[in-house]
Amino acid sequence: MGIARSTYYDKPAVSIDDTALVETMAAISDSFEAYGYRRMQAALRHRGFVVSHKKIRRLMREHGLQPRQKRQGAWDTNAVLSSFRLDDAGRLIFGSVGALRFGGQKVRKEWAQRAISRIFPQLPCTSIEFSWFGSQPAASLG
Repeated sequence: MGIARSTYYDKPAVSIDDTALVETMAAISDSFEAYGYRRMQAALRHRGFVVSHKKIRRLMREHGLQPRQKRQGAWDTNAVLSSFRLDDAGRLIFGSVGALRFGGQKVRKEWAQRAISRIFPQLPCTSIEFSWFGSQPAASLG
């Protein structure tokens, strides 16, 4: 061809300004808070910005555009496993897997209150509105 290989594979003629890119990324992040770098790259490509994923990850980290993750819940690892999560109404759902079959409803209620106060010390007096054991709902523990 008559030209050097390095000339053929030279940098692209259009370089993307980081400030314009970050502004666009911030606008996308405001609209879609859960977008990580992969979705961000697709959204940028849709808007005409072709940028490597490494640059997107770096800019998201440097400018605080990390996705907000929805908390799913958690489990502790005692002999009786307990789980908790928030439902759509913002109520705390607390459950367990293990051997609390004996002792009746009072023992289960006291165990649940101790477990909740151990995991959430900022909730000293928690009233349990409803409980169930097995597959059948039980009466309210009030």
